[in-house]
Amino acid sequence: MPYPWELNLSSDGNWWRNRHIQGLRLPPEEAARERLRDGDTAENDRQKILQGQNNRTQRVFTCPAAGRRPTINAYGQLQVCLQVRHPATLLDLNQESLKTGLTWHFPRMKKLKTQSRSFFQKCAQCALRPACPQCPVVSWMESRTLDEPGEYYCQVMHAQARQLGILFAGQFGWQVKLSN
Repeated sequence: MPYPWELNLSSDGNWWRNRHIQGLRLPPEEAARERLRDGDTAENDRQKILQGQNNRTQRVFTCPAAGRRPTINAYGQLQVCLQVRHPATLLDLNQESLKTGLTWHFPRMKKLKTQSRSFFQKCAQCALRPACPQCPVVSWMESRTLDEPGEYYCQVMHAQARQLGILFAGQFGWQVKLSN
């Protein structure tokens, strides 16, 4: 039975609960093996990385969901993504119109650029980013920001890249240039 490698921290930021979840996570090498257990994932990730899709950008939201699927939560708030609960990403539709949300708020969020130095130095430069599960949801749950790299996810992605033969031991995705 596969082990869910991707145990997200609690979105409410409860330190005790998050510490417990962190204790349940697989070591990065094992998590990478679980992620690659599905052969399609391995080949799709390899292709995404080598083709450089969605690569080398300072934009925070690069995922398909944030690109075209805003949602409305149970509180009447427009969200860029169903899982991101950062206050800056929410638009209260009890105060603003849906038209404002779709023509102003949603496009503004899609264009949001990082303010994080570590995101700029790592994620924005990383050759592995096209296949990386790191996203604003992970950042919000891991660090209570939208653009701080999730260290665990980074470690898992680098372990996966080593297992796929894309990186060698000691290499980091933000330090290499890959070619097809």
